[in-house]
Amino acid sequence: MSSSFSLDRSGPASINGLIHDEERLQALRRYDILDTAPEPAFDRITRLAAHLFDAPVALVSFVNRDRQWFKSTVGIDEQEIGLDTSLCVYTLEKGDVLA
Repeated sequence: MSSSFSLDRSGPASINGLIHDEERLQALRRYDILDTAPEPAFDRITRLAAHLFDAPVALVSFVNRDRQWFKSTVGIDEQEIGLDTSLCVYTLEKGDVLA
């Protein structure tokens, strides 16, 4: 991923529509999960994913209107990142598997 990638909120309607989709954001608010404490069930899932895919980093994350928040992490210490540096946003924008 290029370090020059940034989320252009005036760019393609598809990525902006997905990130800013009010129905998706309302569902995220209903779950009331953002900024909650760690939970063993999520941590087990994250550790299992890292193990199964032999990956140094694994995350359970939620994409809000302006950030990606991590409910559980393996291999990084951050709890959130801005969408301008989000790998998820980059993947969605590309519309294909990252290689």
